[in-house]
Amino acid sequence: FTRMRSIQKKYNCPSCNQNLDHVICSEFPKESFDFTNIFGDNIGPDYVFDFKSRVFFPKDYYRSKIEALWMCKCPTCSTVKRDMKSLRGHVYGEHKMQICNLCIEHKQVFPSEHKVYTQGQYETHLRKGDGDGSKGHPNCEFCRTRFYSSTELFHHLVKDHYSCFICEKAGVSFKYYKDYNSLEDHFRKDHILCEDPGCI
Repeated sequence: FTRMRSIQKKYNCPSCNQNLDHVICSEFPKESFDFTNIFGDNIGPDYVFDFKSRVFFPKDYYRSKIEALWMCKCPTCSTVKRDMKSLRGHVYGEHKMQICNLCIEHKQVFPSEHKVYTQGQYETHLRKGDGDGSKGHPNCEFCRTRFYSSTELFHHLVKDHYSCFICEKAGVSFKYYKDYNSLEDHFRKDHILCEDPGCI
């Protein structure tokens, strides 16, 4: 629930899809709560309201489990930083290790769940993934820029590069050209390009 509500910003019940304004984490699942006792972000001294997930947690559980999820803590020396950018700088500066910036930006995980890599592991992560079903971060062959997934790469190719409408009509998909000059060379080589100044 915490991941769903705080990271994915989904506030509906995963079973019935009903919007859940009030979620209370309790050690007593059969206990009935009188929702009229909820006053804003307060249901009593034994609970803490987590603003990120909009869930009420028992105080001790919140301090031991939920706060730990959001900690930007170095796995090597246990130094705690204020955000992932600072932690990434610390990990590289102090330990010569890497945290993937694309994963920080896009991966829907808590700060405590980000992986730390040696340089070799990081390069493998970028090219092939972590051996857990992930495929790495695809590279634009024109810009030499990596993207989080093939979806982001596809959006980049459509927005910043060119495709041939003739080839697409013939069923050739996902073939791109760096710029208009490259596309024009393709027209000249593989199609019939009219070189008349009026057509050009």
